Amino acid sequence: TVHDAKRYKIGFAPKNLFQVLRQKGLLELAKKAGITKAIQERITFTFFDHYNNPVGFAARSIGDTKPKYINILNSPLFKKEHFLFGLNFLAKKEEVYMVEGYLDAITCFKTNIPAVAIGGTSLSVFQLNLLKPFSKIIIAFDGDKAGVRAAFRALKISIKANIPLFAVFLPQNEDPDSLIRKKGKNAFLQLEQKDLFKFFIEKLMTFPPQIAVKKLSNFRRFLKETNNDYSLILLKHLKEINKSIHIGYSLNHQKITPEKQILYALFSNRIFLKKALNEDLLEILDPEIKEAAFLFLETNALPHHNLYTPILAKALIKPAPETAVLKVIKYLQTKKLKNTLKEKDVS
Repeated sequence: TVHDAKRYKIGFAPKNLFQVLRQKGLLELAKKAGITKAIQERITFTFFDHYNNPVGFAARSIGDTKPKYINILNSPLFKKEHFLFGLNFLAKKEEVYMVEGYLDAITCFKTNIPAVAIGGTSLSVFQLNLLKPFSKIIIAFDGDKAGVRAAFRALKISIKANIPLFAVFLPQNEDPDSLIRKKGKNAFLQLEQKDLFKFFIEKLMTFPPQIAVKKLSNFRRFLKETNNDYSLILLKHLKEINKSIHIGYSLNHQKITPEKQILYALFSNRIFLKKALNEDLLEILDPEIKEAAFLFLETNALPHHNLYTPILAKALIKPAPETAVLKVIKYLQTKKLKNTLKEKDVS
């Protein structure tokens, strides 16, 4: 409506936009502001800074024209990844929804749902930090596989930003705008809010064992590298989760030999595993152990059809403490030294 256009500063860039700007003597200024012909024949949306001054625009296609969303070029005033559409309309700092589209956000505003729009670009750490004053951040994703992948990417961004995120997943072929228009605001508000980290773990459990173990290992490494308050909390949660996780591979029905215990300790720590290889400490063990170690260090993946793959899997899920690994290294060094001395005595 006209009222909505005025209230939310929605406009339209005509086909002759640059001609109009030239006639008004504003063309050079518009170019400096990052405005290009790409936004012509599109609906425009205005971004504001924290002083409520307009600083940039985004544009949405009418109909099926691709791409759906276009932003003006970066300028000294405007970098798209540093802004969220609609943030200036929010007064209360309670929970807030993050949606993709500008029209999604406007429909939320009109039904008193606090929301901001990302606008078809990847979520950034800077954008999440803009929402730090809010008590809870819920991001809306499509319910398909692409939505799940986007949720996993958002989880990593939220960890880097040191801010927990929650997620809702939309019904098939629906966005917040269409869902609210068809079924009312409660249909959107009643979507189950899921802690994004817990959702990641739940999904991980549905993956094939080999993939699940690798993803879990990579995620643990990411948390350690990020090393902030949120990542350290999640690392603690992972340790608890590891106690109950069962991913395909199991040692329950295997005889635990001393050799397997040694391998479990070594595979729990890549640094010491590499040390054992460099010092030829694995020479005194089964040749397949050395093969499994080499493959794991080179590819960061579980070797296929190797006798010791289940032990490597367990070590990745629930690593042995470093003290145990150090004892194993010392044991192997001592055993290698004894073998060397025996060989000298024989010769």
